[in-house]
Amino acid sequence: MPSVFEALSSLPSLNSISSRRILPLSQLATFVDAVKHRPIRHLSIQIFTDVAIPAISGLSGLETLSITWVHYTLAKLPPRVDLNLCDFSMGLIQPSIDTLHDLRLDLSDGEDQEGATLNLELLKRAKLHTFSYTVASTNTDVITQLPGNLAHVKKLSLLWKSWPGSAGFQREFDVQLTATSC
Repeated sequence: MPSVFEALSSLPSLNSISSRRILPLSQLATFVDAVKHRPIRHLSIQIFTDVAIPAISGLSGLETLSITWVHYTLAKLPPRVDLNLCDFSMGLIQPSIDTLHDLRLDLSDGEDQEGATLNLELLKRAKLHTFSYTVASTNTDVITQLPGNLAHVKKLSLLWKSWPGSAGFQREFDVQLTATSC
């Protein structure tokens, strides 16, 4: 019986993947290898941080990319994984930097990433129209990076599941902005 990865690699016209199945990080390289020669334009994945691995280069040519990092699953207890999800995510994003229009990055279910900050300067070349960023940390440094780095963004969503000064409980702070033409 063929694996899911073999099935994906056998579909020559596949251009969109939206997975509801949580993909273990340990299988991410196998997944990318299975679909890297397909004309994938839209990818939505959920990644379970089961191990720490070196950065993986993502797919090129993507127009839409949604990455959700999952720390907890019903099937497995969460391991302690020392991995900077922001930096790892950038490795997945960079190969599509010139074609990407819609980027959604959700780090809110991952392990504490308090010291990690997404480097928006690496997205400066992208012609992003939509950017969504969700985190569980109280680190708001990404706000100071907005000017000049996301010049083409028309729809922006920033969500912090915790907020500075919210000791002991979760408090959401959500910013959603949409540009309109005058």
